[in-house]
Amino acid sequence: MSNLGVAVVVVVAVVAVAVVVVIRKVKDQGSTNKYCMTVASRKEVARHTPSLPNPPIFEEGPNFHQFFLTKCINAERTALKAEDIRIKMARTNTQLLNHLI
Repeated sequence: MSNLGVAVVVVVAVVAVAVVVVIRKVKDQGSTNKYCMTVASRKEVARHTPSLPNPPIFEEGPNFHQFFLTKCINAERTALKAEDIRIKMARTNTQLLNHLI
């Protein structure tokens, strides 16, 4: 398998970048498209499900789409529970409200 150099980067962030999901298309001998998923998060963000398989290679299709969507939603929910992120969100919301008043 070799990388084709194509990547989709999804950043899950509300106030600060908390989780980054990278999807790379990988070349395979077969006829279906396959993708490699990598997830990185700040140390304050707890692990979230679903866990990546080993190796994190997925065939294109509805199962991959569902896994990807679930992973992104759970990453955002977990990031919002991190103490550091909650403090930053509260500060940002207060500043936005003060600006409106």
